Amino acid sequence: MAYMERKIYNYKIIKYITIFETLTRVSVKDCYEEEGSVYFVVPEFMAAKAIGRGGINIKNLERAFNKRIRVVAFNKNVVKFLKNLLTPVRIKEIREEGKTITLVPEDSISRGKIIGRNASNLRKLERSLKRYFDIEEVKVVQNKR
Repeated sequence: MAYMERKIYNYKIIKYITIFETLTRVSVKDCYEEEGSVYFVVPEFMAAKAIGRGGINIKNLERAFNKRIRVVAFNKNVVKFLKNLLTPVRIKEIREEGKTITLVPEDSISRGKIIGRNASNLRKLERSLKRYFDIEEVKVVQNKR
């Protein structure tokens, strides 16, 4: 169900992509900035190579860009892509109901990390998903024990 809208990159993003690809030798599917972080979306089986042994590539890029770097493995399935986007947060269940995605976190700590202060992380997550999938909303529900 993946749909890709046409993306327009500015000079800074093109520079980030060029440096990333040169350092990691992994092609970038997409790159975007979100609140002080730079997200690199890479082919599914190339994320480990992009991160590097012990996270060395990420550390070097963070030093070079002076920003937090996130590498996300792309998947055409919205649920799998969302799991990749949320790593290392623990999710018990992800349900896709039409254009709404419902997340059930394993515990309250995971729930807090997903939502963030004033729902900032949740809105960031929605914007990231909307770049690739036709969704309207992401909900986080309480884990019922």
